[in-house]
Amino acid sequence: MDGKLQIIHTIVNEIDNIMVRGSLKAVIQLAKDPVCNMNVDEGKAKIKSSYGGKEYYFCGPGCKVSFDKNPAKYVKK
Repeated sequence: MDGKLQIIHTIVNEIDNIMVRGSLKAVIQLAKDPVCNMNVDEGKAKIKSSYGGKEYYFCGPGCKVSFDKNPAKYVKK
């Protein structure tokens, strides 16, 4: 491949990689932290609690502590 063709090939590959990564973002399962309403990636969340047969995800330990003290306050009915 000559130099210009190699550059074009590299650019096309990079655009393709960006498009693939962009489409993968669409399958990320986001949950709302019930305390602060922040979006939390369920697949990466390390802080969670169960209440009423449902799993709740948290942005940090402070929100989990608040939830665990009084989950009924944060669960929508």
